[in-house]
Amino acid sequence: MAKSGWFILVVLIIAAAVMGYYTFQNFRDNLGSPVILTKSAKSDYKPSVNLNFSSYSGREDIQFYKNMRFNHNDITYRVSSKCSLEQSEKFNSAVDFLDRLMRNVVISQVPWTSDADRDSSKGSSADIDILCGMEYLESEDVYVAGEGGPKFVLNSTIFTVIIGGKVILYRDSCSYNVELHELLHVFGFSHSGNRHSIMYNTSYCNQDITGDIINKLNELYSYEALPDLYFAEVSAVKHGIYLDFNVTIKNQGIIDSGNVTLRILGDDGSGDEKIQDFELGGMEYGGGRTLSAQNIKLKTRNTKSVTFVIDPENRIREYGEENNKINMEVRE
Repeated sequence: MAKSGWFILVVLIIAAAVMGYYTFQNFRDNLGSPVILTKSAKSDYKPSVNLNFSSYSGREDIQFYKNMRFNHNDITYRVSSKCSLEQSEKFNSAVDFLDRLMRNVVISQVPWTSDADRDSSKGSSADIDILCGMEYLESEDVYVAGEGGPKFVLNSTIFTVIIGGKVILYRDSCSYNVELHELLHVFGFSHSGNRHSIMYNTSYCNQDITGDIINKLNELYSYEALPDLYFAEVSAVKHGIYLDFNVTIKNQGIIDSGNVTLRILGDDGSGDEKIQDFELGGMEYGGGRTLSAQNIKLKTRNTKSVTFVIDPENRIREYGEENNKINMEVRE
């Protein structure tokens, strides 16, 4: 092989290695676990709020997914009976610390019922499960102190809803910085590149929670938990005095909607007239309904437009009403 060929091959190998390294780093930094603990003699350290710098240096993607939050503001957690008294107290301290910083959220503890139901999710007796013990650790090649994150998430468009969370504590840490780190993972926060931040992927005993994390939490939970109904798809055909249509309605809010009414209006030029109401039942957040109907009789053969209206009596409180109506003109 010519010298130029060897040179090109070496350059390609180096480029591939560099690209592989940064791909691995990016993948690792966006995972909620593990946290590598660096031992420190500074055992009297307590995490604090530091507003002098940003955890994420202006990054928009400070959470694993966009706008991650629970769909309620009274969040509960339970600590496994396998956790030591010290582990329980440290996690309680982390909860108390975060609870004081969140204006619209109350985090409270509920009793652990049994080890058998620790993997339950939506039907769990608590939003967040706290487990302790080395039996959960898959690898002992690194000094892992804990790991945590959401159990499930559901993208409802406006928010990404956290459905249950889990924290596993393996080893003791200085103060409760690891417990706070893992709790913030449950609330959706990814790793930070700032080593002074509590969300840095290696834990030290001089890291603090920063203003951008607090502001994001308070912003997310300042919104009331509501549904938001919208038309995902509408098609209609008029033949004579009859109407065929296909409508898909979805709920992009973060709670279920209650019973949804769809109203059909027809206008022959003299104003809208009610044609028919359809009761679609309740819609879960992130879900929806499709309604297909044929030969719906209009008031007149001269109908010029048809309007579809979600919740015409405005009985459902939503994030917005502007996406609840679609008008379709009849084209002969």
